[in-house]
Amino acid sequence: EVDEARGGAVSIQAAEAEEPPVTCAAPALQAPACSECVHFCFPDEQNYILRDAEAEVLFSFSLEESLKRAHVSPLFKAKYFYITPGICPSLSTMKAIVECAGGKVLAKQPSFRKLMEHKQNKSLSEIILISCENDLHLCGEYFARGIEVHNAEFVLTGVLTQTLDYESYPF
Repeated sequence: EVDEARGGAVSIQAAEAEEPPVTCAAPALQAPACSECVHFCFPDEQNYILRDAEAEVLFSFSLEESLKRAHVSPLFKAKYFYITPGICPSLSTMKAIVECAGGKVLAKQPSFRKLMEHKQNKSLSEIILISCENDLHLCGEYFARGIEVHNAEFVLTGVLTQTLDYESYPF
């Protein structure tokens, strides 16, 4: 929907009720104005870095450093995740976060054999298990065999800090 009061911006709201609405704005250009687009350049984003000193102290990280690391290489590149269905935030939200950080989410729960195959063969991608308190019954075989299972904070804090912290978020 075009909003003339906002300079012709186009407003789009997210359809999923479980996720917060996201509003995107795109300029509604008329044909004669498009020739001017060729000369348009984006300002250097380094001048507009977000600062949240409180969060940086709380989570022991630097947002500026996290952004630099994310620019160099996706955090979850060459990593597979199995996320149990009852996870919070929702499975669809976690899947989107993992994929945006370069990872892939497995649709099926991997067997112990499959996990060990990926762990022992370094040419295969690592498989990381993510679960929640309500789904721990789905991870019984993993616990019995000493396989690490992490909570959602492994992904959420990992993306925020752009680090893989295998020590802080296990079950």
